[in-house]
Amino acid sequence: MNIKYSPIIITGMHRSGTTLLSKLLENNNVFMGRHKEINNESKYFLRINRWLLTTIGSSWDNPQSFDVIDKNLEKILINRIKDLLNSRTNIYYFGLRKIFNKNSFFNLNHKWGWKDPRNTFTIDLWKQIFPDAKILNISRHPLDISFSLLERQNKLIEKDKLKVNKFISNVARLLSISHSSVLSSTRINNINDCLILTAKYFKQGQKNTNEYSDDILNINYEMLVLDSENTIKIILEYCNIKINDYNVAKFIETINTKNAFKFKQSDSNYSEYLDKINYNV
Repeated sequence: MNIKYSPIIITGMHRSGTTLLSKLLENNNVFMGRHKEINNESKYFLRINRWLLTTIGSSWDNPQSFDVIDKNLEKILINRIKDLLNSRTNIYYFGLRKIFNKNSFFNLNHKWGWKDPRNTFTIDLWKQIFPDAKILNISRHPLDISFSLLERQNKLIEKDKLKVNKFISNVARLLSISHSSVLSSTRINNINDCLILTAKYFKQGQKNTNEYSDDILNINYEMLVLDSENTIKIILEYCNIKINDYNVAKFIETINTKNAFKFKQSDSNYSEYLDKINYNV
């Protein structure tokens, strides 16, 4: 199979800067999908990743590595993914306007990719389908990730309350028990839960670095935010994207530098957590 442009795949823990990274690529003419979630995740690849995780009894907030599965099952999953990618369902990535073009992920003539933190755990499968794929893995201080994740969790809980109340008032007898009907996580209740989950993503990220050392670029969110120009140029050069100084300058204007080491701006004492964290920039 002759691949003209292999994908750029973004990995990293939730709330670690994967959205910022994907917007950087889009700002430099990398197609990241027509239909995306609020966090700039391609709905098409997000749904494939969700399905893949369920095949091993896993989820974004309870992830497992695919290196535990039987090789025969791995082959089955890879063939199923290829069938999906080659089916007309791919208009969910390319967009309805491309429905008559018969687009294929294996002969694209432009740079493309997708962002989904779940890629951190499904990357072994994606690398077998796209062996020349470039991986961008981003990390952030675990405390900043955890506070951001917990803040999002609390907001989603409030949304779930409103959603349930409205649902009960209208169609109580049809109440769905599907996990997908609940926006919030049932596993995240405090900072320690967030730190434990972050550690799992960091550990898998290190395994991916060891496995794909020639095809992965590790980025610190703090460097992207505080040393933006140099870090952005490193990222673009790695992705073989021509650097446009004007585009870079305009993108830097959108970055909020206060989001780096945000936990330090709080009056609270987090020494008990810092003692458990090994994170270097």
